[in-house]
Amino acid sequence: MSINDDKTQIVSVNSSKANISHFNNQDFIGKLLSNRYLIVELIGQGGMSYIYRARDTFLEHNSLSDYPIVIKILRPEFSQSPEAIRLLKEEAAQTQPLSHPNIIKVFTTSTEDNTHYIVMEWVNGETLEQLIKRNKPTGIKFKTAYPIIKQLISALDYAHSHGVIHNDLKPSNIIITGSGELKILDFGIAKQLTNNDAYAFSKKNDNEVIGGYTPSYASPEQLNGYSADVKDDFFSLGCIIYEVLSSRHPYERKASNTLNENTKAKKPKNSPFFYWRALKSAVSLKADKRQNILQRLSCQPFQGLTTIATSILIVLALLVAASYAYQNIHAANSQLIAEKNNAVAMNNQITQWMSWDAQRTLNYFNQIPPQFNTIKQGLLKIHQQEIIQIFDDRIANVKNIEGKIKNYPAISKIYQQALTYYPDSRVLHTQYNNMQVERQSISMDIITRINNMLNQQRYFEKDQNNILVLLHKLSIIGGENTFTPTKQQTKTFKAALKKAQASGNKTQTKTLMSIDKALFNKSDS
Repeated sequence: MSINDDKTQIVSVNSSKANISHFNNQDFIGKLLSNRYLIVELIGQGGMSYIYRARDTFLEHNSLSDYPIVIKILRPEFSQSPEAIRLLKEEAAQTQPLSHPNIIKVFTTSTEDNTHYIVMEWVNGETLEQLIKRNKPTGIKFKTAYPIIKQLISALDYAHSHGVIHNDLKPSNIIITGSGELKILDFGIAKQLTNNDAYAFSKKNDNEVIGGYTPSYASPEQLNGYSADVKDDFFSLGCIIYEVLSSRHPYERKASNTLNENTKAKKPKNSPFFYWRALKSAVSLKADKRQNILQRLSCQPFQGLTTIATSILIVLALLVAASYAYQNIHAANSQLIAEKNNAVAMNNQITQWMSWDAQRTLNYFNQIPPQFNTIKQGLLKIHQQEIIQIFDDRIANVKNIEGKIKNYPAISKIYQQALTYYPDSRVLHTQYNNMQVERQSISMDIITRINNMLNQQRYFEKDQNNILVLLHKLSIIGGENTFTPTKQQTKTFKAALKKAQASGNKTQTKTLMSIDKALFNKSDS
């Protein structure tokens, strides 16, 4: 995972460097956190934290290969600061609920021996900042840049729909993998942290606090202290797209609130004329010009419509030909009239299909006859983002079982339905695989706990360690992982059951017989 320094600093947090002068950031390497995460190497650092590549030894236990992750550890000088700890936890709390293929996934946050840390997804790639520098001075052609732009917009739109504003979007916070997949870092922390990187202008003095954003990419409203708004992210997004296409910042990296509000950016050479109108609005110094800009920036007219347009033109050509023949070949008059009527009806039907929105396409897709497969595939392509979002919403609305346990069977079924429409969608496959990994991890944790209970003969535990409760949870989660007791566990349990029966302890006997029925008799059969 190519990560630049964590270029954020806490402005108002007191550190205790005097007490840890002997500490070396290499000291964490080789340490096992939570008896699970093995730290391998330092890959980044900043004013607040160290960032390490690590391995998830628990998941590796069930596979033949390494399972790399990223651990972000609060610097020791901040480990006693309630404010720093709060900021770290808020970062995890803001980002963890976000489940999108273009947003770095935060798995968990924890504390061990006064070490406070966040566990995140590992991504192997380079930052967008590095990609922009490699393409100087010409910038990236629009056709090549568009997949990057589309992924960036998709992630931002998803975050906004879940009430999260990034507030510090910039090229160094974006990673591009070798396969072209984009990932955004540091969601939800910018308002609490101050940045110090190559994109930020210099502060007049050390006491001057600039909020949690990078001035070169901050909107005038941000710099003037107004409350965070999605239009701030739109401005940052516009500056980034402009820089991707031109390798230049639209305002030469000047703070936007120092410019005259009528200052205009020049059109990048790599920006098509039709796209420049939307991009120009995104980088506008006037907030009202940036209203509802995401849809305009994500639109690439004519893409995916060529085949459909050709089909319609063919139908219209048939209409013209039928009309011409009707006027000149009297012998085939009635036949030509029928052909003309059929062509008109076909054209009307195609027009009606093409007017469908994403929801209607999904509802009535199978009603389009197989011979119009070109139209069907064209509709799926046009509405791909919206249809996938519909499936995402269905997944988000799946209710937990018994109020606590995620309904993995129902979620899996929705993903499988979505993949019948988009079998080649990398986004859907990534989300589905992540869900399956999460499902497997939880079920393996439950199986481990059942094993421990049986091996330690803890048959009468209550609450979360109760064997019957654990077996019930495992059956609800479903999937490929099941539990079968060993011969030794069976032998030990049967002996405990006989002992309870012989002693006349009705309570213990009843509990053991319930476990026997649910687990051991089932395995015997």
